[in-house]
This record gives sequence, C-alpha cells and structure tokens, in this order.
Amino acid sequence: MLEHAGITEAYLQGHLVALAVAPREPSPEAWLGPLLGGIEFPGEGSVNQLLGFVTIQAELASDGASDAKIVAGWLATFDSKGLQDWSTGFSDLVSACPRSWREKSLAADDKRVLREVESIAQGAESAALRAILPSWIVRRHALRQ
Repeated sequence: MLEHAGITEAYLQGHLVALAVAPREPSPEAWLGPLLGGIEFPGEGSVNQLLGFVTIQAELASDGASDAKIVAGWLATFDSKGLQDWSTGFSDLVSACPRSWREKSLAADDKRVLREVESIAQGAESAALRAILPSWIVRRHALRQ
C-alpha cells in the first residue's frame, strides 16, 4: 500500500518520528493531509486500511522514540538513501506543522539538529547525524507537551 502511495517506509517513519517528538502535538489534519494528500486509493476500504496502518506505525514511532537503543536500531537499518528519505519525511512534517515546531520554543540544540536533518534531506553526508539523533529524539520525546 505504501508503495502505491509513493511513500517509502523510511519516509513514513521519519514523518511519524517528527510527529512523536514535536514540541506540541499537531492536529490530525495538519500531519495526515500532507502525508496522504494527492494519493489515489484503489478499491473499496483502501483508505481505511492505509489509515489503520499509519495509525499503528505512529504508535510504534511514539513508543520507540522514548528509547535511544530502539531509535539507533531504526537508523542503523538505513543506507544513505534510506536516511535521506527518513530525513525528508521528518523535515516535511516539521514544515507542514509550523505551529507544533515554533522557532521560539526550540532550544539552540534543537534548531541545529533540525538544520542537520534538513541538510541530509537535501543530500548531505549523514555520519554525524546518526550519532546524535537517538539521544536527541529521546530528549525531544520526553519534553513533548
């Protein structure tokens, strides 16, 4: 189903991790619309099937975002293209939900990591980001309002 929608697993996970660690929880319309907008759903029940899958994946991302070992394990499975897709999904959620990621509410470290994630999405090298993301994600998850 993801493949039909043009969404890679890495992109979806990045998008949902950004949802799980957003300083303020975005409304479903704010994050689901950009994720699923423009997708043609073949057959009866396919929308519900995809929404059910995305909901389960969102719960898994939120649960995993509280454990640095789990996050490191996710990131370890990605090659450079996979991490680029993950970073693109993460950056797209941040861009789609500016009220949830208000610049004023972010610490300098948060802004630096978000810039690095965006640069990976644009094709930059990723070694340094892999090392810092797990602990940053856990910290952001703990701070979520």
